[in-house]
Amino acid sequence: MRNHYVPQFIIREFANSAGFVYVYGKKAKEILTMNPKDVFVVNNMYADDVERLLARVEGGISRTLTTILACCRNAAKPEIPVAEILGCCRYVAMLQLGRTRFAKEIAVEAVGRGFTDAELEERLVGAGFSVEELDRAREVEKAERAKLEGRGKESGAYRQLMLKLIRNPADVYPDVAKAVAAKGVVLASTASGFVLGDRGAVSTATAERPLYHAGSEVYFPVSPDIALSIHGPKDRVSLQKIGRDVTRTANLSTMAINEWIVSHSRRLLQSLANPR
Repeated sequence: MRNHYVPQFIIREFANSAGFVYVYGKKAKEILTMNPKDVFVVNNMYADDVERLLARVEGGISRTLTTILACCRNAAKPEIPVAEILGCCRYVAMLQLGRTRFAKEIAVEAVGRGFTDAELEERLVGAGFSVEELDRAREVEKAERAKLEGRGKESGAYRQLMLKLIRNPADVYPDVAKAVAAKGVVLASTASGFVLGDRGAVSTATAERPLYHAGSEVYFPVSPDIALSIHGPKDRVSLQKIGRDVTRTANLSTMAINEWIVSHSRRLLQSLANPR
C-alpha cells in the first residue's frame, strides 16, 4: 500500500495552476515537476489499520483546515470555535511528529536497542522539533541500526506507537503536548511563499532553547501563503502577516533539515537551493 507521510490534502495546496508541484531533491540537486499524489509517499510504511485510521482522521482535519485557510485569505474571523482551531492545529503538528520516515527509523532503532520510553520520546521529539543533536547521533549509531534483528517485532512496535499517537498524541509525547498546550496558535500569512519539507513542521528549537522554551516556535506550512505556528499567548488564536525575511528564515530552516522540498514555484526553490 502507498502511504503518504505528509497529508495529501496539504501537499495539494502547493500545486501550481496546472495541478503539479515542484520538488527539489537535495542529493540529486535538481528540481522535478510531479503530481502531488507521488510526493512524500512510500510503500508499506504503515500497517493497513494505521492507514485506515489516518484516512478517517484526516477527513475531518482537512475540512477544518480548509475553512481556516479560506477565512485567513479573506481576513475574516473564522466561524469555528477557538477551542476547535487550537485543538486542530495542535493535533496536526503533534501527529506529524511521529508519522515521518525519519521518525519511523528512530522508533525502529529504539525497539532494537531497548530504549526506555523516556529515551524514545527524546529521539522522536528530535525527529520533528530539535534535529541538530539527533542528526549527529544518527551518524554515530548508523552501524548499530544496521545490525538490528527481528524486523517484525520492530514494525509491530511502530504500528502500536502510531495507533496510540493518532488516538491521542499526548499519550506518546506528554512533555511536548504540555509545552504545545502552553502556547497559542498563530496563523502566519505571507505574500512571499512557504515551502514544504518531508518532515512537515520546522522549528526554532535548539539544544539550548528546546521546544519547551517560551521563545521556541513551530511552523508547519499548510499552503504557500499560510503556516500553522505554535507560539504566542496560551489558548489564543491570531492571524499575523509575516514579512519576507521571516518567511525566508523559515524556508531556509526547511531546506536545512529536509531531504525533499515541495513548492508551488520553481523560482522560489531555485533561490533557496542557491542562497546568496
